[in-house]
Amino acid sequence: MQMSSHQGSYDEVDPASPSGIPHPYAGWSPSIPKHARTITVPELEELVAEYGEAARRIMEAGFDGVMIHGANGYLACELLSRVFNKRTDAYGATSKAGLSIFST
Repeated sequence: MQMSSHQGSYDEVDPASPSGIPHPYAGWSPSIPKHARTITVPELEELVAEYGEAARRIMEAGFDGVMIHGANGYLACELLSRVFNKRTDAYGATSKAGLSIFST
């Protein structure tokens, strides 16, 4: 089962990225936001809990595993990217805790 997630800085409703860095295509199209806000630690903690709950429900439904869609500039991709993620807290791209956000 594949789980899609927040579209990160590319999200039309709530453009947010780990460090407030806009999407590389920002401004190329009216649908691509020119600015992104920095996602907060409480929001990241909530995201971790939501991923866990979604994975639990998927496994209870009988699926064998979970694949998180994190390509194409989605927030998951931005969290793992040293280009987008300049955070110095536990969710930084180079921190062990930051990388473990997507592991079991």
